[in-house]
Amino acid sequence: MSRPVLEVGAVVRHGGREWTVAGLETATACGPRIWLADPQQADALAVFDLTELLGDSSFELPGAGPRLRVPQMGLLSTVSEEQRWRAFSIERHIREVETGCAVPGGDGPVDPRYDPASTTLAERERAKAEELMSQGWKNVSRATVRRWRARYRSGGVWGLGSVFKDQPGGGSWCRGTSS
Repeated sequence: MSRPVLEVGAVVRHGGREWTVAGLETATACGPRIWLADPQQADALAVFDLTELLGDSSFELPGAGPRLRVPQMGLLSTVSEEQRWRAFSIERHIREVETGCAVPGGDGPVDPRYDPASTTLAERERAKAEELMSQGWKNVSRATVRRWRARYRSGGVWGLGSVFKDQPGGGSWCRGTSS
């Protein structure tokens, strides 16, 4: 038996409702989109970002079997190289704030500004915001660093995607950009 395919005419479930795939767009500025029609209402049409829809726990392709978890590297291949660079860059900064080392298992000396043995988390967050601002990042505050840490904790590197997802060009906080 073959697995069902997500194609025009396929039946899917999302948000507790059954939908029919009315269209798929791959070449959009914001990434691939999917058009879903409600078979119960002739004029009900919904458009979703395909990546978001596939990541939504309420999405289901009937007959597809259990959902497989995609490694974060697979998910990150769906965004631009610039966005991956930003996410991995922020990850290094978060690690430095939380552990004192920007890379896992770092053996080198710890920057005194980020040494957990001699500074509080609030002091490290503030120091990181100041460091990034001095390097040309825009609008980075202690609260920004705290939000990055929360997103990283809940979703890993992929969780950092929400930082720039809805902001063309990466938003005003990114190095070298302005909104």
